Amino acid sequence: MNDFTTEILKTLANKGDLNELFRVHLEKAVNTLLKTELTAFLDYEKYDRIGFNTGNSRNSRFRATAMASSSNRLFLLIDGRMTR
Repeated sequence: MNDFTTEILKTLANKGDLNELFRVHLEKAVNTLLKTELTAFLDYEKYDRIGFNTGNSRNSRFRATAMASSSNRLFLLIDGRMTR
């Protein structure tokens, strides 16, 4: 079993909230996707010297909230400002 399956089984055994478990994993997946997309868009890895003084920087980081459903929110960390 992988970690996600193990977490589902533990949540079920403890009568926990499966919706919260899925929300947390979805949040992690979307944040990872956004970081990967930014790296592909800028065409260099974070902290890579290629990006210094090019104007294509990861200048900032901000939080955004997205609604996953009427009661669940995803908290996203968005790195950088795509200036390319």
